[in-house]
Amino acid sequence: MTSVGNTALGMGVDDFKGAMVRITRGTGATQERTVVTNVETTLTVSPPWRVEPDSTSYFTVAEATWKFAGLVSGSPIEFQGPPQPGSTVQISGRAANVLNRESAYELSPVTRWQIGSAGGADTDAPPVPVYGLNPLGDGTLELAGIGFTSFSNTYGISAGVLDLFWWNELSSPLTHTLVAAIDATETNVMLSPAGTPTTPLIQVGAEIMEVLDVLSGGVEYHVLRGAQGSTAEAHTSGAHLYHLERTTVVIPFVRGFFGSPASGSFRQSINLPDVRVGVANLYMINGFGNGLVGYAPFGGVVDNGLRTLSGGQISIQVEGYLAIQNSAAPALVIDRPHSVRDMFAVVREAPNGGDVELELRQDGVTYCVLTIPDGETISNVVSGFGLPPLAADARLYLDIVAVPGAPSTLPGRDLTVTIRL
Repeated sequence: MTSVGNTALGMGVDDFKGAMVRITRGTGATQERTVVTNVETTLTVSPPWRVEPDSTSYFTVAEATWKFAGLVSGSPIEFQGPPQPGSTVQISGRAANVLNRESAYELSPVTRWQIGSAGGADTDAPPVPVYGLNPLGDGTLELAGIGFTSFSNTYGISAGVLDLFWWNELSSPLTHTLVAAIDATETNVMLSPAGTPTTPLIQVGAEIMEVLDVLSGGVEYHVLRGAQGSTAEAHTSGAHLYHLERTTVVIPFVRGFFGSPASGSFRQSINLPDVRVGVANLYMINGFGNGLVGYAPFGGVVDNGLRTLSGGQISIQVEGYLAIQNSAAPALVIDRPHSVRDMFAVVREAPNGGDVELELRQDGVTYCVLTIPDGETISNVVSGFGLPPLAADARLYLDIVAVPGAPSTLPGRDLTVTIRL
């Protein structure tokens, strides 16, 4: 018998002429023969097989002889191999002494490695990633759930680049507004006062716009509508316009990470306190370059973005029955600037016969008003978004401005005002 083959092979005619065929296991194992010719599914060898291979036999086609790869005095060693995915190299490392006498071939282990066998070689830049961003409420964002619709071209990913576009809540209250209403197709927007974009992106409502040109000294922007995956929509006169800033985070990955069990539990924390993220984009990098960008606009969520805040809370308590008074509790001194998540008040015993009205003041200026309705134990909840931040070294005062006072009424008892940061 002078042939061996497999119906699943797709060889070119005489691609392996002159190479060696080795039976690696099964019937006829350890035999080697030279390839005389080959067709798509069969190799013809010489001389004939001493033990004819059968359906239990496994074979490999290899170079007729070893090729020198390199010489080093320590690890690692780099050498060129076949670039085609699916090609296999056999590597044998032979030690040599100071006289350059090499160890015996039989004592040098042989390692076989298929190019791309650990997940498939990349043939192009990475595809669009999908991912999630979770604000933890303590000034931290968590990047998680990175995935792809296909794992093609993801094996060689070495890094991901995450761009976060955000507005600093410590700069509240916002001053820039639209001078005139615009529809979903208008590409020029007028603003007051004049502005200077810090990045190309601005946000109005839930929509992200890209500034293409600044006109008329900054009172007019020529923009691309519905940028970064957001949807163009109409906006009223006086709508707030936010100039977004950018933070870039580079995340390293080991080769073959995506598709492994570890990728399912991936988490990356980004510390970015007291901002509202309007949009994020993420792309991956492999040996072919930058991949396609995955955009994640957050304008459709509450407050038109992800608020990172800084975590913690402030509580002001007044014990006993309530009465109208200024500075009902000692003033609190703010340690450092904070944006506020929200504020509310509770009493252990509800008022009867009227509402309880409370006023929080920052350095004498009214910050918010809370009302506990008649017969209720909890007030309205006031969002802190858009309010000035609590300033460092500022004094925070609580005034009780109204309680039920008529005969046979109760003013409420044991008050707690909570400010969540």
